[in-house]
Amino acid sequence: MPDSHARVRIFEPDRVRRPMGPFLRWIISRYVVWTEVFGYVFCILTAAAIIVCWIVKVDEVAKQLSTVTPKLKPYEVAVKHDKEAVVLRVFVEDWQPVHKGTPVAEACDDADWLQQFKTIQQLETFAKGLRELEKTAPLSADLAAQAAAAEAQVEAWRKTEPPADKRITLKSPHAGEISLTKDVAGKLLKAKESLAKVYDFNDLRLPIKLAGTNTERVRVGQPVKLNVIPDYGKGCILRADTKLGWWRSGRMQFNYVLDAKEMKEFLKKPLTDQVFMTKEDRRRDIALDPKEVKDIEMLMCRVANVRLKDEEAKQVPPDGWLEAERLAKYEDMMGVITDGKHTGTYVTNYLDPEMKQKLQTLLQEKLKSKTANLYPDDKEVIPLRLGDVSKMRNFLRLKMELVDLKKATGDEEPAEDQAEDAAKAKKNAPIPNDQWDAKRAEKDKEWADKTEKAILCDKYKDERWFEGNVRLKDPPRAVSDKLRELIKADSAAALTVKVEAVVDERRLAMLLFRQ
Repeated sequence: MPDSHARVRIFEPDRVRRPMGPFLRWIISRYVVWTEVFGYVFCILTAAAIIVCWIVKVDEVAKQLSTVTPKLKPYEVAVKHDKEAVVLRVFVEDWQPVHKGTPVAEACDDADWLQQFKTIQQLETFAKGLRELEKTAPLSADLAAQAAAAEAQVEAWRKTEPPADKRITLKSPHAGEISLTKDVAGKLLKAKESLAKVYDFNDLRLPIKLAGTNTERVRVGQPVKLNVIPDYGKGCILRADTKLGWWRSGRMQFNYVLDAKEMKEFLKKPLTDQVFMTKEDRRRDIALDPKEVKDIEMLMCRVANVRLKDEEAKQVPPDGWLEAERLAKYEDMMGVITDGKHTGTYVTNYLDPEMKQKLQTLLQEKLKSKTANLYPDDKEVIPLRLGDVSKMRNFLRLKMELVDLKKATGDEEPAEDQAEDAAKAKKNAPIPNDQWDAKRAEKDKEWADKTEKAILCDKYKDERWFEGNVRLKDPPRAVSDKLRELIKADSAAALTVKVEAVVDERRLAMLLFRQ
């Protein structure tokens, strides 16, 4: 009788069929070695990843408000006079480089002389009006004599100038390039009206409005990353990738090749014949009909190329070249926050007991013993006499503002005139930190003390922003040149940029853990 307690053999080597193929036996013989090597490699890579995540630091940033598009422009200063004045002559040409204190124009602000100038202007207008009437019908002898007398008086006035002691010289208040108002010589300027503008293309600035994560940590003096968005062209943005070799490729961007209006008209019919939906729409079975092509953000393509030799390139006529934009490669230019303030709106139900009692008393006076109609539903109206006010609650939306500490940025101009190279050296000099670190620590302590006593608001109902200004340090020459080109064509032109304020550096591991 077999032993019931005998051990059952699950694996019997003598009955296992050994693999006959040499390749399979070779793989099995090395399986253990490969597993061991894989384990070592995996452990090494995991340890290396942990070390990298612990050592490498990344920037924590606060981003711009999505509904606001910052515009980068050169620092500009207007040449103007505090009083009403007549511009006699201009000493500079349009877009001429100037230093601080360079004479721009000569003017007269003497009250008596201005009165005479305005009288002559009226006479000139009167004479021109009569001459226009004369084109349609002859003037009477009296009117013709009046027109001739007015013209003679105007002509005699033009040969006169105010005395030397009544003239003033308007000077440039800043170094840069000057843009004159059209036909400014002989023009009457109102008090504080701009005669010209001085643009400093080595000092680029933009207003910012930051919102979202890390906004509360933004401070004046922190660095800012700027990324130029080259969408300043009048047409559609076209980006073309092309091969420069077996291992190299390049991207060209064209802003003036395609006409935006023409492209919208070209795409209007095929796009408006379709229906569109998002993934969320698909779950709800909703599709939308497009009515118009609002904008074409970007077109991309791949284009072949043939590299020209120098002799072949010289033979290409000027109209055979397409100028590819260079600004697309300028990413993460650095600026600094020069000034700003924290703003926001908070919803709170806080009122101190004394103020709450006063408010309740005021409501009592307004409501008690008064009659009103209650409409519980559409069919019934109940007249009521009101009594005591109790269990009062309040919800207040408060507008908040906290002006940040102003940091010394080197924007202040010297009292006396300086050469252009000295002015540039001053602008490009490092911003001094020792002047404001102590004040910053004092201000942070003040904020910390206020935070301990702060009243908690409804978090889900608050809004928080940082509004301020950024100055771009050492702008690339291509960016300055492009701004100069745009502003010469349109004084209101600017470059669109993306803004990220760097509030801190944090180890990558800590950032991943926080996420």
